[in-house]
Amino acid sequence: MIRTGTRADLDAVQKLYEQVFSSEEQGEMQCGWKRGVYPTRRVPAVAVMQGTFYICEDGGRIVGSMILNHIEPDEYKNIAWARKVQGNETVVAHVFCVSPEAHIETVAEEMLRFAVKKAKEQECLVVRTNVFADHSKLAGSLTRMGFARAGEGTMKFHAQHLSRQAMFEYVLE
Repeated sequence: MIRTGTRADLDAVQKLYEQVFSSEEQGEMQCGWKRGVYPTRRVPAVAVMQGTFYICEDGGRIVGSMILNHIEPDEYKNIAWARKVQGNETVVAHVFCVSPEAHIETVAEEMLRFAVKKAKEQECLVVRTNVFADHSKLAGSLTRMGFARAGEGTMKFHAQHLSRQAMFEYVLE
């Protein structure tokens, strides 16, 4: 089940991020995040205040989270997107996170369906997101859900951390 995240969820989301950081540090998965740099607790806290933070629960346990808004990172300007759009015509999925203890593909696809549904409700034309270029499981989920890889670029997170990202786009009919 996916629902709007609240301040009461922030501790559990921080634990979710810690799982991902640990999995990355142990070489079990690659997402390009860096403990203490990105993402920090402040990222979802701001999104909660803006009403753009969503969590995915399974049996009362948070197994995924994301931010959905209309803000495209500056790095998106260098991508040859399939569809040209104005700012409010796109939904962007940011800080897309799935617990390494969950079935990543299943949770990711549920979250992506939700993002597409939100975009349709808001009469948007596309859904865009970016993932660490070597995150094959998430890239596979995006492709299975109908997202097309539009390009690749280096993104800056908090000015101290650079990460090679693959950019994906889902064009709505």
